[in-house]
Amino acid sequence: MNLSTYYRMRAREFGNNLVAIDGDRKTTYNQLEEISNKVANWLKGTGIKPGERGIIYLPNCTEYFYFMYGALKAGIVPIPLNYRFQKEELRYVLKDSGAAAVFTLSQHAAVMSELQKEEGYIQQIVVADGDDKKSGTILLKDIVAEYSGETEIYPALDDDLAMIMYTSGTTGRPKGVRQTHRNNIVSAEGFAYTQRITSTDRFFCIAPLFHVGGTIASLAAILTGGAVVFTPGGWSPTGFLETVEKNKVTWAFLVGLMGAQLATVENLEKYDLSSLHHVAFGGSPIPAAMYAKFESKYKVRTLELYGRTEHVGSSINYDSNDTRVPGSVGKLLTQIMKGKLVDSEGKEVPPGQPGELVVIGDNITPGYWNKPEDTKKLFASDGWQHTGDVFVQDENGYLFFKERVDDMIISGGENIYPGEIIPVLAGHPKVAEAFVLGIPHDDWGQQVAAVIVKKDPSLTEQEVFDYCGSRKDLSGYKKPRVIKFVETMPKNAAMKIDKGALVQLFKK
Repeated sequence: MNLSTYYRMRAREFGNNLVAIDGDRKTTYNQLEEISNKVANWLKGTGIKPGERGIIYLPNCTEYFYFMYGALKAGIVPIPLNYRFQKEELRYVLKDSGAAAVFTLSQHAAVMSELQKEEGYIQQIVVADGDDKKSGTILLKDIVAEYSGETEIYPALDDDLAMIMYTSGTTGRPKGVRQTHRNNIVSAEGFAYTQRITSTDRFFCIAPLFHVGGTIASLAAILTGGAVVFTPGGWSPTGFLETVEKNKVTWAFLVGLMGAQLATVENLEKYDLSSLHHVAFGGSPIPAAMYAKFESKYKVRTLELYGRTEHVGSSINYDSNDTRVPGSVGKLLTQIMKGKLVDSEGKEVPPGQPGELVVIGDNITPGYWNKPEDTKKLFASDGWQHTGDVFVQDENGYLFFKERVDDMIISGGENIYPGEIIPVLAGHPKVAEAFVLGIPHDDWGQQVAAVIVKKDPSLTEQEVFDYCGSRKDLSGYKKPRVIKFVETMPKNAAMKIDKGALVQLFKK
């Protein structure tokens, strides 16, 4: 069933409730239903056929929902695209996807028009803001004024393509991950179930809507009749606190860096945060020190989760009533998928032993767009998907993320997991942030290298070496041999550390 039919059912039930709060703008379920119908009717009249693709190149905003649900209703496949992509990255995705429509802001109309002329794929460019119609573009305000607010939803089966979401591309070209209608529905339902979301909840959405974290969490909020709260000015710790107070936010999904920044805010007593009952963290492994600082200041339940674009959302998390197990990202969402940890030969490993997570289930992508060879590598012959992520599972089923298989360092024949070293470095009082990777070594194959952001400018390499040397929990072969200091840790738009940029540091 078409994903947008679920939204229509929520609009019938919660029509006058707020679905989106975007600064001072408030939108009800009925209003979103009507405007997305108008977008669908416009698309149907353009000659763009069902199954063709439409890129959404926007920051988080209410208009994102107009275009996403409007496209789905017309049978067009939306592509929520990384809003930090520059012209050549846009060109790559445009050519790879063959997108026929682009939904964007007026400030990007010129570059989209250039790409339209240079590549010839784009048939329509829709501008979400402003009154000035640029050459070759359509204004959303004109669509809203001219088209009917009722439409028939294009029929779709559960396994039909609903969306394409491009990966972050931290180590190479981004890949388009195909997502079915079923993938999105079960992932959102599974998330709503574990987070105990209801129609009275309000979700603080700072995770980008071009990322599965933002899309699925928002969809979970909408499927339960709740509201999504945006912050037009982007992220800031005080902006978050002010938004929680003003809009009575009940839950949020943040990345670890945001939690660390919130832990430094003073005079918390001036904010009324009584509505906020839990915060989920994800995107990358969260240092224990961040949790300690955050939980000492904020009296809310904190949870961690794990997900992938290829899982169309989170596949491991906590029930929102659970007590977080330090270091664990939770348990498998067994209502929608199955998973197990295996060794390099595909044999399941016992509790306490590291193994690669392999999964199968209703939320798992059928593969990549236009990349049959990469799709083939993604799945084993029995249909289980390889995540490339190493975990350890305890006797109670809690999973502890260790590292990416391809991030594992092999030095002198020893397997080294950076996830074991990073918390040690992060525990140094003069270290603000740390990352560990393997770099080439003539004799050992690879050696351990660390990239560090200083908390105290006086920190030296020798202090770090001495600190690691004194640690009883860090074997000699795991200790960093090379250290680079940086002002800030490079991150992509999904707030994940850009490993490709760090690798380049050691090539200079």
